[in-house]
Amino acid sequence: MYKRIIITTAALFTFVASAQSVQATTVRGNVYDTANGTGAGGAAVTVVCNGISQNAVTDSNGLYTVNYTNEQCGQFKPVTSTATFDGQSQSQTVFVSDGFRATLDFYFGAAGVPEFGLIPGIVAAGSSLAGFIALRKRSA
Repeated sequence: MYKRIIITTAALFTFVASAQSVQATTVRGNVYDTANGTGAGGAAVTVVCNGISQNAVTDSNGLYTVNYTNEQCGQFKPVTSTATFDGQSQSQTVFVSDGFRATLDFYFGAAGVPEFGLIPGIVAAGSSLAGFIALRKRSA
């Protein structure tokens, strides 16, 4: 009876250890064309982790996914992704999470317009500065 328990336990530990070693690290993200408000389909993406480079092309929605084994790119390793779309390139680096995932999104195209506009932004900054100066004079 004890022999059977020991064999079963050993088999279970072997199975768990082998399952952990084949778990994949997933690097994914989206490339957006902000000028059109859509995902940038067909953008070229290069992902590098631990010196291992992989290439991907975004689907029609701008999504890309690259998989590494944990031995190639494990937890807390830096991942650099470079996306190229419409003649422009952007790069960024993040670290693989404890869930063996990294997400890197890119935004290409026209610059976004501030939600409240330029004039209200300047007014808000000016009033904040005036308030700061008034407080400094009062405390002096």
